[in-house]
Amino acid sequence: MTGEQLPTWGKLLYTLFLGVLVPVYWVHWGPKNFLWFSDIALLTTAVSLWLESPLLASMMALAVALPELVWNADFFGRLLTGRHLFGLSDYMFDPGRPRYLRALSLFHVVLPVVLIWIL
Repeated sequence: MTGEQLPTWGKLLYTLFLGVLVPVYWVHWGPKNFLWFSDIALLTTAVSLWLESPLLASMMALAVALPELVWNADFFGRLLTGRHLFGLSDYMFDPGRPRYLRALSLFHVVLPVVLIWIL
């Protein structure tokens, strides 16, 4: 961020998304799910947004950039070719998992973009 404030609508939208994701994940997966690096980064990014802290955002970007890149390559590889590259996003194509849970997991696609936007 270069001296100008992040828009409030972006902060609110991100916070509303977390307001849906956190309780749903808590009920379905339990609190241990929030120990994944991606989930830690997701929650810390909300703090970074509201504090407008590029330091926090850069810490999260460094921590999850590579894993998120691999997850996205796996997800889009499966989506476009029908084959997984690594198997990290297998659950996204499991019809036994509810669609709303899989839709919430699309935060993996958006998180790197948000982190770069904050920087």
